[in-house]
Amino acid sequence: MIMKRYTPSELLWKIFRRLQNLVSPPQRFLKQCRRIIHVGANDGAERGTYAEHDLTVLWVEALPAVFAKLQENLRAFRDQSAVNALLSDEAGRRYQFNVSSHGGQSSSIYDFGEHKALWPEIEILETVELESTTLARLLEDNQRSIEEFDALILDVQGAELLVLKGAGELLANIRFVQAEAADFDAYSGGCTLEVLSRFLAERGFRIRRKDCFAWKKGVGAYYNVVFERRASASPGS
Repeated sequence: MIMKRYTPSELLWKIFRRLQNLVSPPQRFLKQCRRIIHVGANDGAERGTYAEHDLTVLWVEALPAVFAKLQENLRAFRDQSAVNALLSDEAGRRYQFNVSSHGGQSSSIYDFGEHKALWPEIEILETVELESTTLARLLEDNQRSIEEFDALILDVQGAELLVLKGAGELLANIRFVQAEAADFDAYSGGCTLEVLSRFLAERGFRIRRKDCFAWKKGVGAYYNVVFERRASASPGS
C-alpha cells in the first residue's frame, strides 16, 4: 500500500482542520434549523445527519438514475422526501449536463475549468440533456410553502448563483445557506466564492463559517461555506 506523503504545511493544515471540527462541527448550524432544502442530493449521504437533528428535508436531484438510488436510500426516513429536477434561474431551458465519475459528485451543467488541477482522476463519463425548472416553480408544483423552510443547502458544482436567482421569494424566508464554492474557476463559467458571497451579502447574509476542504498551491482552494442572514437584515433586503 502506497502512503501519501504530506509536506509540513499540509500536515499542519490537516491537523488544524481535525481539531477545528472536533471543537465546532461544520454542521453545527443544523441545530438551529427545522426544515431544509438540499439541492444536488446525489444519493443522500447526509440523510443520517439530518435525521439526527430531527429535520424535515426536501432533496432535489437532477439525474434520473441517481434519483432512483436516492429514493431507495430515503425509504427509512419518513421526514425526508425527494424530487427529480434540474434547478436553474429559468424554467424550460435545456442543458447539456456533464455526468462525472466518482459517483457523479462532480456532475455539472458546466465544463471542468481548473477542477482537474485538484482532482485529476475525475473524468466526464457522458453528457445527458436535461430540462430545467426553478426552485420557486418546483415548490409551487409540489404544493410546498416557502414559509416551511429555513435553510438551503447547495451542492450544485458551479450553478449556485443560478439556483439562488431562481429561488424567488423563498430566499427572503431563509436563515442559512450552505454551499461548496471555490476561490478559482473550478468550472468554466461557474459561480465562484467571490460571486456567491457578493450576491448573498446584497441580500442580508454574512459568512458564518468557512472551512477549506481542498487546496493546491498556484490554483486555489475549495470551501464549505455557511451563510447566515444578519439579525438586522429584513427579509428581501
